Amino acid sequence: RVWWAGCAVAFAGEILLILGRLPASAGQASLAGDLLVLVASLFASLGYVTGARLTQAGYASLGTTLWGVTVAAIAVAPILPFATGGHGLPAASLVAWGAVAVLAWLTSILGYIGWYWALAHGGLPRMGTIQFLQPLSGLGPALFLLGGRPTGRFFYPSDAAAE
Repeated sequence: RVWWAGCAVAFAGEILLILGRLPASAGQASLAGDLLVLVASLFASLGYVTGARLTQAGYASLGTTLWGVTVAAIAVAPILPFATGGHGLPAASLVAWGAVAVLAWLTSILGYIGWYWALAHGGLPRMGTIQFLQPLSGLGPALFLLGGRPTGRFFYPSDAAAE
């Protein structure tokens, strides 16, 4: 019950974010984009829970990952023409498509294999809380290695005066 209450609070927060946008930020974001992110979050959650249950049931993390990627590709295929506006894939250099392939196949596949292995050995409740550290673990090195500096817009994206 506590987990479902947490899901309800998170879902209510998403609804507040979508419906509570300031009119000034209306040109920067769209309701369709917000709903797309919401649906993607729901499907990602479904994939995490399903993958965790499969690996805890004894399925290998590699098999769980590859089945998840296959099912997701089949689910996305009919939507792809609408997402691209009927224009097909965008024109890009070989290097750009190579980067996409590395991100899709190498980074994601290896990352999910490790993630499902951790879920099988650490359990969903414990690993799920660790997952909330991902934004910080990405932000810290990015600021340090890339020399970035967060501005007011970083913390308050809808308030341009915060800069």
